[in-house]
Amino acid sequence: MKKLMMSLAVLLPALAVAQMYYMPMMKYGVPKIASGFGGTSPSVVHNNGPASFQVNVGTGTMTSSGVITLPTTFYGWSCYAADVTTPASNMTQQTGSTVSSATFTNYVRTTGVAGNWPASDILQISCWPNTSN
Repeated sequence: MKKLMMSLAVLLPALAVAQMYYMPMMKYGVPKIASGFGGTSPSVVHNNGPASFQVNVGTGTMTSSGVITLPTTFYGWSCYAADVTTPASNMTQQTGSTVSSATFTNYVRTTGVAGNWPASDILQISCWPNTSN
């Protein structure tokens, strides 16, 4: 029991610090479409903050890249994106980051070349703030 109490005494302050500095960024701030994706009505849907949200790329004149505005961090963002509508033919990857945004590009799986998203394609995205340069 004494060993467990000592372990908790070390672990709990570390968790409190992590929650104080990182969790608010996951809870607050709404990702928004800054540019790109589709020409008509691209939108962030099923938003749970930067940690988990979906993007509907919209319709109209489609593109192969898009930028999402995120809460400001010290060192930018690391994001993972998955195409949940057409995963067999499209692969979306993060291709850029600033302290307040992330850029994504769609690649055609058969060629490996950047290609336009299909209209109304849904992307599942998770972003985490970088901890250093």
